[in-house]
Amino acid sequence: MVPHGGNLSAEIRNGLSGKVEAIIQELETVVLTKDLPGHGLKAGDLGTVVMVHGHREGFEVEFVTLTGATVAVLTVKADSLRTVAEGEIAHVRRVA
Repeated sequence: MVPHGGNLSAEIRNGLSGKVEAIIQELETVVLTKDLPGHGLKAGDLGTVVMVHGHREGFEVEFVTLTGATVAVLTVKADSLRTVAEGEIAHVRRVA
């Protein structure tokens, strides 16, 4: 079954809020939600999950330029990432 909107991410229902939340999986494109200035990354930058740590407390994420050069491969806490939402579009910026 494909969730509403065509997103192929698995979904779970949060037992406290009742909201449906996407589960971040390996090889999924994710959005950084907090700046990581020590690595030249800003909220809104896109990365690819290359490994899921533990019970999804953190993720190994690769951030690359549009030409494929790796900017960083970092362990990022779950609260600093989100899945891509329907109707979003990528924006280009120069890496600092």
